[in-house]
Amino acid sequence: MIELLIALLYIVWGIALFKIDIDYDVSGILYAGCFENKGFELFFIFYIIMSPIIVVITIYNQFKKLFRFLCR
Repeated sequence: MIELLIALLYIVWGIALFKIDIDYDVSGILYAGCFENKGFELFFIFYIIMSPIIVVITIYNQFKKLFRFLCR
């Protein structure tokens, strides 16, 4: 039973990351036109499966944006 709860929370976590990235573009993975030709489903599944890696990519991208801002 606990495994099912963990799996459901993992899926919800991936969906939340996907929604945040669509709204605010924090990871830099999504781009204009990425949802053409079945792209939405693929990116959605990618976010659910790879959510820990997406968090690392998001942190890296935010540091990169901060560094660009500070070096102006």
